[in-house]
Amino acid sequence: MLKIKNLTIGDGIPKICVPMCSANEEQLIKEADEIAAKHVDIAEWRMDHYENVFDIKRVVSFAETLKKHLADTLLLCTFRTGREGGNPIAFDDNLYFDMNKALIKSRHLDMIDLELFMDKLRLKELIATAHIYGIHVIMSNHDFHRTPGKEELMTRLMTMKRMEADILKIAVMPKNEEDLLTLLEVTQQMKSRVPKQALVTISMGKQGLLSRISGEIFGSSITFATMHGQSAPGQIPYEELQKVLQMIHQNLMSDEI
Repeated sequence: MLKIKNLTIGDGIPKICVPMCSANEEQLIKEADEIAAKHVDIAEWRMDHYENVFDIKRVVSFAETLKKHLADTLLLCTFRTGREGGNPIAFDDNLYFDMNKALIKSRHLDMIDLELFMDKLRLKELIATAHIYGIHVIMSNHDFHRTPGKEELMTRLMTMKRMEADILKIAVMPKNEEDLLTLLEVTQQMKSRVPKQALVTISMGKQGLLSRISGEIFGSSITFATMHGQSAPGQIPYEELQKVLQMIHQNLMSDEI
């Protein structure tokens, strides 16, 4: 379990994260206001879609603006690379690391997403900096083409843990029901192996729908919903997902079943 401000991740109902993927600042502020009004657990600012993404000072300044509009909702900042499903813009690794480091040092966020398959030495340095500044790290890996085998999924998750990420996240694309079961089994095994570790696992698309609602059973701590467009295939509208998660929780807690 991981406590960030008033939110405990890994306890009870999976926390819901809503992405903000607009390019325009005015629209992003509207989305942040709506997210705050609905008391969403986490808002993810997908910076790779932001129209001023190459201006680090502007990114940091606007993160501060979003943080104020989000009130008690946690802010997760994510620069998703094109190879892992992000906006396919041309940039070098220096921009990626410099931007994330500037955001961390600004403290205008609660959590930051760092991708597993970036330079390992620079990642370790960035994670250490994040912890010094009190920012929690989600280390992530996304495969939009397939679901790797159990051993490979476990290896990737354990690598994230060894790098001292606070939350381990992996999202994969299923080709059949067996792929979905593979992810759920890995989730359960990982949770059994390191029960105190916050974990996020997602099987994308229609075939992976079960993974987005069954986190309380298998051990995935955060699930992603949509309000203004999907950031990944298979995301469920926020209100619908909230109702389903609450229904599952109530039944799990009931003595009548």
